[in-house]
Amino acid sequence: IGAGPAASAAAITLRNHAPQFSCLLIEKSDFQEDRIGESLSPMANRFLQQLEVSESILQDNHLRTHTTMACWGQAEPLHNEFIAHLHGYGWRLERNKFDYDLAKAAEEKAAQLLLNCTYTRHEKIDNHWNVFCKTQQADHETEIQIHAKYIIDASGRKGVFAKKEGAKKQIF
Repeated sequence: IGAGPAASAAAITLRNHAPQFSCLLIEKSDFQEDRIGESLSPMANRFLQQLEVSESILQDNHLRTHTTMACWGQAEPLHNEFIAHLHGYGWRLERNKFDYDLAKAAEEKAAQLLLNCTYTRHEKIDNHWNVFCKTQQADHETEIQIHAKYIIDASGRKGVFAKKEGAKKQIF
């Protein structure tokens, strides 16, 4: 559930290590809205290379960066220099484009991608799940049912599936 970077990376990794599984990414948006998170550290280069998507995803629409500056819970900005970083440079992202391109890479390599598809509920029957979603088709909404053996909740902070299963956030 979700088709952001975590879900797309999970789908690609799962198919690379367990090709017998089929994957479906359920994304409530069409990636047109603004998304928070406009940079990647150099460490991300290694992970994107492992997914075999780094060059195709980043070269066209994103800028290399050798430093970032951010305020995280403090008034003074924190500078993070990448000029001599082991994994090279970081990236300044157009985040919605990055998320969309990574989801499309997952679709090409590993998964079916459903856009404008919102998870609404689920039920567990024996050893599988029935997941219900609403999709927007031109001028009407349609409910679809998906059968799954496993579910990854990659819906971000909302944790839509996990919350319905009773998961509680742990804050450290």
